[in-house]
Parts: sequence; C-alpha cells; structure tokens
Amino acid sequence: MKTSTSASVDLALPLRKEYAQVLRLAVAGIASRLDFNWEQIEDIKLASEEAFLLVMQKKMDKNIHFNFLLRPDRIAVNVVNAHLGSFNMQSYEQKYSFFILTGLMDKVDVVPRNESYFDLKFVKKLY
Repeated sequence: MKTSTSASVDLALPLRKEYAQVLRLAVAGIASRLDFNWEQIEDIKLASEEAFLLVMQKKMDKNIHFNFLLRPDRIAVNVVNAHLGSFNMQSYEQKYSFFILTGLMDKVDVVPRNESYFDLKFVKKLY
C-alpha cells in the first residue's frame, strides 16, 4: 500500500445505468491507492460494475451503496444491503454474474440480510 494505514471508502450512487461508468472511475481511483497492476485494477472495476448491474436488474428506484476496505495486502468490496430478490442462483443472469465475480476476484460471498436483501462481498488480494 502506498500509505502505511488501512482505509475505508463509502460510495453511494443512483441505481441507474449511466452511473456504471462513474463507479468504474471511482473504483480505479480507490484501487490505485494499493500497488495493484493495471490488469488487477481492471478486474476490480469489472467485478464492481457486474455487482452494480446485478442489483440494477431489480429496477429499484434508490441508491446502491459500496464500501471499499483497503488493507496493505487486499481490497475488500461490500455491496451493502443490495436488493436481489431471491438470490437462489436459479436465474441465468444471477449465475452469469456470479461466474464473472468468482472468475475475477479471489473470494466472493453473498450474505443474506433477509428474504430479499443481501450483502455482496468480494476480495482481491495483492500478490
């Protein structure tokens, strides 16, 4: 990490397609605080955008909340209280999104809050 301390960054964006690019730019800036190479930053950007689009499928008129936890050896991304309906991996879209996330990141977890809301967490380690 370019600084010796850990950091936490919170980001809330309107859940509209045109904000996906804003998310990618913000993620690039946040991830660049660590010593990730260009390819790793692209993985984090793509995974974050995929999470954004997965939540956007529910077409809720609200904001999406991301928390980025920067540690000297990793970045952990948490999509907080995301409305995913029933996340049961039965729909093609959910399977495809999860496939992308697990392919790009080192760890992916879906943590239920109740029947419709989840925390979507993923981690990219600095090697």
